[in-house]
Amino acid sequence: MADDPTQGKSDDYNFKGLGLVKWFAYNHVAANLLMFLLIGGGIFALMNMRTETFPSVDPRLVSVTVAFPGATPFEVEEGITSRVEAAVLGIDGVKRVTSSADEGVGSISVELEEFANADDVRNDVETEVDRLVDFPPQDAEDPVVIKARPQPGVITLVLYGDVEEGVLKYWAERIEDDLIRKKLASLIDIQGDRNYEISVEISEQKLREYGISLTQVSQIVGQFSRNIPAGTVESESGDILLRVQEKGQFGSEFHDIVVQSNADGSIVRLSDIATIYDTFEDINVISLYKGLPGLFIQISRSEIQDTLDIERGVFEYFHTLDLPAGLQVDVWESETERLKDRINLLMRNGIMGFCFVFIILLLFLDLKLAFWTSLGVPISFFGGLLCVYLAGYSINMITLFALIVVIGIVVDDAIVTGESIFATQSEGHKNEKGAILGVKRIIAPVTIGILTTIAAFLPLSFVTGTLGQILRVMPPVVIAILLMSLVEAYLILPAHLSKVNRWSIGPLLAIRRKVSHGLEWFIDFI
Repeated sequence: MADDPTQGKSDDYNFKGLGLVKWFAYNHVAANLLMFLLIGGGIFALMNMRTETFPSVDPRLVSVTVAFPGATPFEVEEGITSRVEAAVLGIDGVKRVTSSADEGVGSISVELEEFANADDVRNDVETEVDRLVDFPPQDAEDPVVIKARPQPGVITLVLYGDVEEGVLKYWAERIEDDLIRKKLASLIDIQGDRNYEISVEISEQKLREYGISLTQVSQIVGQFSRNIPAGTVESESGDILLRVQEKGQFGSEFHDIVVQSNADGSIVRLSDIATIYDTFEDINVISLYKGLPGLFIQISRSEIQDTLDIERGVFEYFHTLDLPAGLQVDVWESETERLKDRINLLMRNGIMGFCFVFIILLLFLDLKLAFWTSLGVPISFFGGLLCVYLAGYSINMITLFALIVVIGIVVDDAIVTGESIFATQSEGHKNEKGAILGVKRIIAPVTIGILTTIAAFLPLSFVTGTLGQILRVMPPVVIAILLMSLVEAYLILPAHLSKVNRWSIGPLLAIRRKVSHGLEWFIDFI
């Protein structure tokens, strides 16, 4: 050891507290295994992470809906909304109650406190509504109490063409059924259409001729067109619910309804006094696309479904769908386009950042240092993405924004560590000891710098409300990648830079020396 240039420098080689750094610096295989583990795990995470445009946001609402056919808004407000509001206001966990009384329906929205359990509040609301006396009012339907769930949109398609309304609606419903049956999508809403309706047009002259009133006809038709519960049959295997399915679905089913039985034994059927045909609701709806009739098919996803998978499956389905002549399908709106644009932005920034770091380090230091330091960017990102995947997060606009923000930060510690090792080795400290000494000189300021950056993002985890649900996914992503950058800089990079050999030779070495001399002159001049 007489020729060891570090002899007599025991203070520099006091590596107390750097046991893990020292172990990895001397065990190159372990450092490479860790590097490949982070890269491979990150690639696996990217291939399996769920994608969504924005993080799923819980609206924290419980809604109560009561249908009251034929009732005016005043009757709905008096008999439904005001009574439900008074009943649910005192429930623990309720923040605000709003209601809407429209013709034929009353809607009450119960907004929850930030830390209230939504399922418990929903059960309490249902209990309080059930306890109301003489509720719902006569002729009103049973109240429907549900907890609002997010249904983020994925893609909206438009089916259009110069065809009849019935043909357009048939194909829109067929597309909906096919997508659900093939499990390509589960939440589909057709917009711009009119509901089917059975029209019964009764002649006033016929009513007078047979001595029948309009009210009598209405009651008889109403009794025919409904499903009637018929009780329960108990059995060893369980209870069996009986229900008489008498609701007519087509106009032809109404033709033979007996409206009146005469004393002479003759009967009057509905078809004798009325014209019956299938049609659509008599409401004003204009739905056009490119000047042609069109229907919009909005496809949404549940919280566990993948946005890009749904889009891919929908497009594959339409490539195999044989539409009749005159019908076409276009994309009206796609949420995935913004997600793809953000992914492309991240890729461009990552590649540009890697190239800039590599070129600058190549000009001022060495090819070996430039390569391994620049490689710290993808290693840190892959390692961070592996942690994010294991924590159950998805790829969305917010996590991608966090990745873009952290690109300019993550490489700093690798550059500082690599330059410190390069400078230490230039002073004559060789091999692994020089690499460990280089880490020791900067470990405190680099670690503190990372921790202060983490501290800057950490408060976003405690933001409340809807904005908080969106922003709170940023800190885990940023923190995971920053911590992985420390792992790469302290455990992987020293092993790769432990040997003193340089890769810059020939023209590269000449260019580096000229740039270095120019920098030194500039520093001295300033």
